[in-house]
Amino acid sequence: MAIQKLPPELISLVHHIELNKAGWWDKGLDQLLITAIWVAGRDQSVGEILAQLKKSFQVEIEIEKAQSHLSTLCSKSILVPMPDDRYKISEEYLEKYDDDIREAEALEKAVEESFIVALTKHCPGIDVHAAWKDFNERFLLPFVRDVGANTYRLLSEGNLKIAPSRFKRFVRTYPEEIHEPFAEVVKEFLDPKNLQLRSYILRSLNAFFFIEAGSLTKETIEALTKLSGSQPTFNIFVDTNFLFSILGLIPSAADGRSLIKLISRIKGNVNVRLYALPTTVDEARRKLISTKQFLAGLRVVPNLAEAASRMRLDGLALKFFEESPKRGLMSAEDYFEPYIADLISMMRTKGVELYNEDVDHYKTKPAVIDDIMVQLESERKKHKERAKDYEKLEHDMVLWHVTRDMRPVRIESPLDARCWVVTIDYRMLGFDKFKKQILKRRGDDSSVPVCLYPTTLIQMLQFWVPRTPEFEEAMLSSMRLPFLYQEFDYAAEKITLDILRTLGQYENIGDLKTEAVSSILMSKALRNKMSATKDVEKKVKLIREALLEQHKKTTAELHTLTERLKLKEKELEEESVSKRTAEQQLANKHTELESLQQMVQELKSTSEIEKDVLSDRITQLEEAASAKDLKSQIQRERTVFIVKWLAVPLLLIIMIMTTSAFVLSTTTGWKLWQMLVGFHSIGLLIWAIIFDWLGSRTPHVRDWPPFIRFKKLRKVIFGILGALILGVLANFIHDWLKPSVPTH
Repeated sequence: MAIQKLPPELISLVHHIELNKAGWWDKGLDQLLITAIWVAGRDQSVGEILAQLKKSFQVEIEIEKAQSHLSTLCSKSILVPMPDDRYKISEEYLEKYDDDIREAEALEKAVEESFIVALTKHCPGIDVHAAWKDFNERFLLPFVRDVGANTYRLLSEGNLKIAPSRFKRFVRTYPEEIHEPFAEVVKEFLDPKNLQLRSYILRSLNAFFFIEAGSLTKETIEALTKLSGSQPTFNIFVDTNFLFSILGLIPSAADGRSLIKLISRIKGNVNVRLYALPTTVDEARRKLISTKQFLAGLRVVPNLAEAASRMRLDGLALKFFEESPKRGLMSAEDYFEPYIADLISMMRTKGVELYNEDVDHYKTKPAVIDDIMVQLESERKKHKERAKDYEKLEHDMVLWHVTRDMRPVRIESPLDARCWVVTIDYRMLGFDKFKKQILKRRGDDSSVPVCLYPTTLIQMLQFWVPRTPEFEEAMLSSMRLPFLYQEFDYAAEKITLDILRTLGQYENIGDLKTEAVSSILMSKALRNKMSATKDVEKKVKLIREALLEQHKKTTAELHTLTERLKLKEKELEEESVSKRTAEQQLANKHTELESLQQMVQELKSTSEIEKDVLSDRITQLEEAASAKDLKSQIQRERTVFIVKWLAVPLLLIIMIMTTSAFVLSTTTGWKLWQMLVGFHSIGLLIWAIIFDWLGSRTPHVRDWPPFIRFKKLRKVIFGILGALILGVLANFIHDWLKPSVPTH
């Protein structure tokens, strides 16, 4: 059944907690309680919170402990107490962690995309989104849960859960032909350098650990709390395969070295020492020698090496084929001899020390021999032709017993064990679990596992080291190991090497494509025939036939490709003709377009010129009309002025002054001509002054030539009129003063 997916709220809340910091357990419990309320989506009572934790995460917490933590969360304003002893999350806290939740959801989306890239590459045709959902829920999350839960089980119960076949069970629901490609997908997907994947897995790992640890006893919590202030010692004995990984001799080399890098970074916090028993060194050297001899005389050229690296081979052979092209196509002797001759020195450069004590006497101990015999029978039943032989089991049993005997007689908890075996061999992990059950039945309840998988060791180190990039990389690298270290068929490997050795005898074999070599190596018919004979000549003949068959296939493929090429060339020629026709039509259309554009431009230019001419003409007409209107207006104003201030006044002056002169002459007896001249001169003078003053202030009159001439004659006119007035006045005075002449 698929594991229930963890809510992003829980992952977001607990991923900040580091086990090497004081108070980690209280912080973890706080976040579990907050998550229960958050998931419910409304205020909750204590009982509802505990029920939610049990239902969703199978975590049981004492009600008194829960109430104490809830009160603390209220005092920190993270929770808000409600009526009837209910609790809700404060708005400030919700806003603060909304970004974290969105980040967790975006992180999963990015990880899904990286999985889809790997899946599309190795398993095209699969529904990628459905495959990711299936992979995440049926394999990845249960796998991560097991890692987190193993740390909890080891610390609280002294137990480990071994599930080497989890991936096999998962992939069984897919067609058989994609089982191996799917394994390649997982290897590529679990890339320790992928920062987003590291974050996603380690967040989930922390969440699962806190869920599993939710029911830890008070005594265990107190013991774990003391860990961050201690400086424990881990004496780690490595088995042969993990030693090869550390030395870089098998494909999982980078993953083994990441643990060494982590150990070097935590010096001062934890004492971690890596050892190899003399028996492990001897077995490693024997394995190197046998592999060197197995590969001896093999001619390694690039295409053969690349094709071989794609096959299911022993890790040492596989790494040799991967490294040979990088190091100049060396022979097996050149590659393995430095390790065989100076294995201990090379171990020490990687941080692994020889445990230089005599342990050969263990080989004759009855308990060791009994375990060897029991395991030998079990191996033959379960693994048949792939069963370990006596010599390999002897190494494993001696390693197990030596490590266990080095532990204190009385172990209160796994934290007191001090000595461990770190192995990537699931068979040895299975034996360790089997021995624990046997010892428990005998009353040895204090027994804790002797063997650890690298992932469990790294997870345990969290109690003393901060979560650094080195820690994350080592953790993810160790999780990838099961996919890099896989059992294989020794008989199938021998056939593969026989084919490669025979192919290498052909001088021009390097000209054969890698895909062709891979096709020969994976040919079931050829492999069946090769396994049925030991005659070298027959094997050479079979390879020659395979090469001829491959040549025929290549020739047939070449013929097919040639025909397809001809067809394609014909199609291309037709397309070329069509293209040239289309290009000519396009060129004609371009020419036509350019012509039209030129015409448009010319019309546009002509239109602009005509527009400018018309605009000028309109302006001229408007100006002429304005000038004409202005002229008419000026003429009207001047006419009105002449009529109003020249014609009418003169007429009135003549009429008034003449009448006044007649009346005055009649009544006074003054001379009429004098009256006429005097009155008219006075009237004209007054009019001339007013006419001059008004004309000078009227715009269109003051610059009128007749008025200008009047202005110029103004003094003459004023002088004449003045003279006339004075003359008349003088005559008047003279006549007035002249004495009257008596009448005789």
